Amino acid sequence: MKKTTEKITIGEKKFDAELLWTEKKDRPKLKKLYKAWVELKNGLKEFESRAPNLPEGISEGAFSLEFDCPRVLDVRGTAASYDCYDTKTHERIQIKATTIRYDLTSF
Repeated sequence: MKKTTEKITIGEKKFDAELLWTEKKDRPKLKKLYKAWVELKNGLKEFESRAPNLPEGISEGAFSLEFDCPRVLDVRGTAASYDCYDTKTHERIQIKATTIRYDLTSF
């Protein structure tokens, strides 16, 4: 992973942002974390426990890697309600992950 500080464009304005880029070399680590999460989720079933949510570091990290869009860690001077940022199109991206086959949410 690579952490950078860059100017990002939101609307007509530019803001300083701290970005985290997931790189190809991070793929095995993401896979290992995902497998550990699956093991935890399956282990908790024995205790009749709810499954833990998929951590954003895994879902946002995977999105960042596959779409070459960094995770947004901090933006100074504006409210940030998004997870990743497309540096080519200047689109703000909010990631929603589900851990059940048929999610009945409003997303």
